[in-house]
Amino acid sequence: MSTKTTCYVISHTHWDREWYRTFESFRNRLVFLMDELIDHLETDPDYRHFHLDGQTILIDDFLEIRPEQRSRLDALLKSNRIIAGPWYVMPDEFLVSGESQVRNLLKGHEICKEHFTQPMKNGFLLDEFGHHSQMPQILNGFGCRAAVLYRGIGDYPKNAFKWRSPDGSEVLAMKLDPDRSYSNFYFAVRWPFDERGYEKTELIERAQKLIDYSRKRAVSDELLLLDGVDHLEIEPKLSEVIESLNRGVEDTEFVHSTMLEYEQALRGANPDLEKVEGELYEIGKYGINNQLLKNVLSSMVQIKQLNDECERLLSRWVEPFDAFSALIEPIFTDGFLRQAWTYLLQNHPHDSICGCSISRVHEDNEYRYNQCRDIGQELLLPSFRTLSGGEEIRMRQEQRSLVVYNAGQRGYRGVVEAELELPPGTQGIINLRDHQGRDTPVQIIEIKRKQIRGKFRHRRLPAFVPCDVVRVAFEAEIPACGQATFPYADSRIQGPDHGDYTFREFHAPRRSVGSMKTGELRWDTGKLEVTISAEGSVDVRNRETGRIYRDIIEFEDGGDLGDGWNYRKPIHDRLIKSGPGDALVSVLDDGPLVARVLVTHTMKIPVETDPETQTRSDDVVDVEVGTTLKLRKGSSVIECATEVENRAMDHRLRVLMKTDLSADVFSTATPFWMQPREIKFPDRSSYIETETNVYPNQGIITIADEADRVNVYNRGLYEVELIDDRSRAIALSLFRSFRRETGASEPSKLGRLFRELLFKYALDFRSSPEDESEAMIRGTDWRVGVRSRCYGFGDTSGDSSTPTGEPAGYLSLIGTGLVLSSFRRGGEWPFVLRVFNATALPTEGSVDFSRTIARCSYLTLLETVLEDIQPEGHRIPLKAKPGEIMTIGLSFLDNE
Repeated sequence: MSTKTTCYVISHTHWDREWYRTFESFRNRLVFLMDELIDHLETDPDYRHFHLDGQTILIDDFLEIRPEQRSRLDALLKSNRIIAGPWYVMPDEFLVSGESQVRNLLKGHEICKEHFTQPMKNGFLLDEFGHHSQMPQILNGFGCRAAVLYRGIGDYPKNAFKWRSPDGSEVLAMKLDPDRSYSNFYFAVRWPFDERGYEKTELIERAQKLIDYSRKRAVSDELLLLDGVDHLEIEPKLSEVIESLNRGVEDTEFVHSTMLEYEQALRGANPDLEKVEGELYEIGKYGINNQLLKNVLSSMVQIKQLNDECERLLSRWVEPFDAFSALIEPIFTDGFLRQAWTYLLQNHPHDSICGCSISRVHEDNEYRYNQCRDIGQELLLPSFRTLSGGEEIRMRQEQRSLVVYNAGQRGYRGVVEAELELPPGTQGIINLRDHQGRDTPVQIIEIKRKQIRGKFRHRRLPAFVPCDVVRVAFEAEIPACGQATFPYADSRIQGPDHGDYTFREFHAPRRSVGSMKTGELRWDTGKLEVTISAEGSVDVRNRETGRIYRDIIEFEDGGDLGDGWNYRKPIHDRLIKSGPGDALVSVLDDGPLVARVLVTHTMKIPVETDPETQTRSDDVVDVEVGTTLKLRKGSSVIECATEVENRAMDHRLRVLMKTDLSADVFSTATPFWMQPREIKFPDRSSYIETETNVYPNQGIITIADEADRVNVYNRGLYEVELIDDRSRAIALSLFRSFRRETGASEPSKLGRLFRELLFKYALDFRSSPEDESEAMIRGTDWRVGVRSRCYGFGDTSGDSSTPTGEPAGYLSLIGTGLVLSSFRRGGEWPFVLRVFNATALPTEGSVDFSRTIARCSYLTLLETVLEDIQPEGHRIPLKAKPGEIMTIGLSFLDNE
């Protein structure tokens, strides 16, 4: 290095929209911050730039209160004095889907465009709790070739490196200071003078110490000095401070600058940078702010579950079926979808989705999720109705149909469960037929009598119709991203009138006969033999490979003295495990298509854990952990639904699924990728952050040995540990109950989780030749599932018909490792498709539609054209690099 150093001073505020105060409390401070900022920038030309924390939501939040300031703000944004974007909000990367992260960036760019400015082309991953493998590729897709970050890279010794995604995409990663991260200039130079005026000699001495300290990690003579911290206003005297430093610090130039200028200078220095591949998820040994905070993955689990539900609803149900129906009869849904995504994205800031804020914040999160879900569910109805060709307003017994919809990228073949709406008084004699009129035998699971179904129709008063609802199971084939129709009728036996000899009307009863049962508590699905002991243990035999898994499900409860950020194991912990002495087994359903068995463990959980003695209480409370195991004919999957009413605090409940597989690695789903992971952790006992041995997963976990593979799928349970012992148990955190709340002296209102909780997960027993990408496809299809809708039930007015016709598939994706992310109506393009390659190898395949494709092109994630594709009728051929995310714009012929 030369002796001349250039310091790039970056003014910013790190803005957590909500955290230890509510959104409106923080917004109050934001508005006055922005008022002062605008005034100051207009009067001090030497105060050149201010960064809005890489976000654009600050613009919207400010202008909602100060709409009269828009022209002044726009002028400063346009002139690059105020720098916004590229994000809408700063999300967590592991608790938010890859698709949501793309939409977040799209919205950030859209807001910048509305205000006549270009977004900052730096990823600005300032405070996320770790970084997934595909982030460089995502950022490249939006024209960002650099990112500033600090968590997740552990004790990396230099301040810059090249960070690469599985497809080869790279960004210049700027590693912040492990002690003061995004506030090194603020803490070293500004903070000491908070309560007094600047003293020139001390100011220069402190700046010199910062430079000497920073140069030890520097790869060049360019240093990044960040002038800002959480929720802090500007320093109006910064221009004077910089002038003093330029006069007093030898061989150094201080420049009030931008992230882009620093990036250009760093590239111009052409340092020899190491290439770092993939995920950044290592805890740090040293540093005040170098903590990864892994256990945010399990904080406030109810928030995580709602997020997962809303993401699946919007990206895999509402948008695709809205797009399919638009080919028949377009409906103006743009505003609704925009609002639903806005509600969802506003819950994605890291302190919100991570569950490490005050209770009031998470109550607001639940409200937004509920609004998002309500919008999405309402949008599905007209799409389903248009695609199915029927309305829900008739009550003609001979014209009822059940339509089953499949959002999976592959056709569904197996047992479907659905609810049939019938006039009150059904006798359960149900005739269900397929589209060819063939009888489809059903297993009746449940009859709910005297239900009320609302019928809401255009230009008509709402009708509230009494009915019986019968839950049935039947075998069906549903095309990929498509539907199949099943007409049904409710027959009734009418006894003789007075004086008659025989029935007035007779229909042979249709009873479910047979069972998958092969022993007292043993079932055979055709793929699995499942044995449940009277004490509640579950054994499984994979019929394909012959592998036997013993006692596969166990619950483990331990103390937790942590908070929203951290799981803290008490010094004197006491593990409570479910066992044969506390179980009750009940067979709920036993039919030829579906069997359901409820295993209830009554666990004696200590009421609390004493923070002072770090000992779990001797006082215990009975907590029932009830798990319903569902088996379907022909399936290799055991579906589990665990219900708990939590009545204790300071503890963590996990489900342990024992695999006994001889493996040293496993993989979990992360955004646009299956991430391989080592099971054995190195010794990190001397690290400043306690290693808790957990990893993130986005609903899919897989482990395999030479012959067998076990996949675990789940909905909204993001924290997993693979136990490093002979059991190789997959430990899935169900919930953590903690009393400590950020910024509050009283125990956390929501963090204790004194509520009823429901967790859904599944175990899929396969053979090992199926690789990780196949687990992602199967798991994603299980997570999105199938839905059904009854048509032809309502009042007698109207003249519409109920659905009939052939099964219809609107989109299918073929090719090893190719996974569907989204399909929607677009902006510049009529339709936009996104798929990705979940393997580490190149792959080929195709996406097939139900219509002839007029034209199509590969797009960037920002949806600018890269190159045209030659379609093949209804098909688009695909070639993907390892880990490649592909976005395609397309249109269809109008005459079909």
